[in-house]
This record gives sequence, structure tokens and C-alpha cells, in this order.
Amino acid sequence: MTEQKPLKELIGELANVITRVSQSQIKEYMNETGLSHSQFMTLMRLYRHEGGYISAMSAHLGTTDAAASQLIERLVNLGLVDRFESETDRRAKKVVLTEKGRAMVEHLLDLRKLMVDEMISNIPPEKQQLIVEAAGTLVEAAQKFEQRFNRDNGLDEADPKEARSKAQK
Repeated sequence: MTEQKPLKELIGELANVITRVSQSQIKEYMNETGLSHSQFMTLMRLYRHEGGYISAMSAHLGTTDAAASQLIERLVNLGLVDRFESETDRRAKKVVLTEKGRAMVEHLLDLRKLMVDEMISNIPPEKQQLIVEAAGTLVEAAQKFEQRFNRDNGLDEADPKEARSKAQK
């Protein structure tokens, strides 16, 4: 019988496999659609946060507001996002996915679900139940880590620049 690997090592291997396959899927999808990495990351952020402000996009991408504005303009021209003036501040621009942009993101997420389905299909049913029990605990721990990480890095608010300026005060 083979020796059991430590939990830390197993989780690392799983994360590496999922990351490699996901990155390959993303790269292939970007090649198919002609999207740049920054454009793709912007669409994903808008999907996860149900819209956002250009200033938040620039902070997320590590660019200037002007560069983020140009990137958003290209996405508007591709019909993937819409841009509106903020109701409270006419200088602030709110950005949301269009149906076309949402469909693009959801297609990629569907590819990820297919990958998970295929992985699960290779696990005998009696072992799947053991994994379900353990995975629930693992997911809870991962979500707690994500919340702390986002809080510590000013990423839990709608506008990361605003969150960072609050943290510096």
C-alpha cells in the first residue's frame, strides 16, 4: 500500500492541477475571442461583483484610471460592457456586463464545471461521499482565508482605491 501524502501537499497538488487546466482554458478562450488578459480579467471582475467603477477596475488591474477607461472603451465597442454615469457623482463611471459579456464569462465558467464533472466521474461513488464530507470543511476554511485576505488587502469594498485610502488613515 502506498504511503498517504500530507494534507498540505495534496491540497497543493489539487490546486496546481486545477490552476494549470483553468489557465489553459482561459488562454485558449482568449485566443478564440481575441480578448487581452486585462480585458478578460475586467470581465471576470464585473461578473463577480455585478458591475463596478472604472476607478475600481484600475486598482484591480494595477493601472491608471485613464488606461482602465481606454480598456473599458474597447469592451464597450465590442458590446461586452455598458458604461453609465454614477447617480451620485457624475465624474464616476459605473460599468456593467452586457448580455453578450455575461454569456462569454458564463461559457468559460461552464468549461470549468465540465472539468470538475470529469474529475468527479473518475472517483468511485463510495469515495465521493468521503470527499463531500471533507470538502465542505475545506471550502469553509478557504472562504475564511479569502475573506481575511480580501479584508487585509482592501479588496472587500466596491472601490479598492477607497478601501486602501481608508486603511492608510
